[in-house]
Amino acid sequence: MSLTKLLLMFGRLWSENRTSKPIRFAFLIIGIQLLLIVLSITLLPPLIPFYYSRPWGESQLAQPTTLLILPLFSIVFLLINSIISALIFEQYSFASQFILWGSMIVAVFNLITIIRLLLILII
Repeated sequence: MSLTKLLLMFGRLWSENRTSKPIRFAFLIIGIQLLLIVLSITLLPPLIPFYYSRPWGESQLAQPTTLLILPLFSIVFLLINSIISALIFEQYSFASQFILWGSMIVAVFNLITIIRLLLILII
């Protein structure tokens, strides 16, 4: 598939109100994630608890810049799902919308995670 055809498919996603809303909301939420991290990075201690699945202690700690993994994951997830949605939009409009709303929900969960970590560390 050519890049031009893929860009045209993305154009259809952006022009449809049903599919453009979750994409725009996801980008807004990712922007809020990045803004929160940038504004609070100087207030954080040198090491923060980030890897909660690891055993208690130093193995859970990470640099504050590690928080950037969450918005990065949201962006990658949104881009991959946007490509999939663009490819299936013509035949499976509802599935395409469902995939895009799922991307927005992942971005919301990452935002909640960032807020909770910052509340634990700053307050």
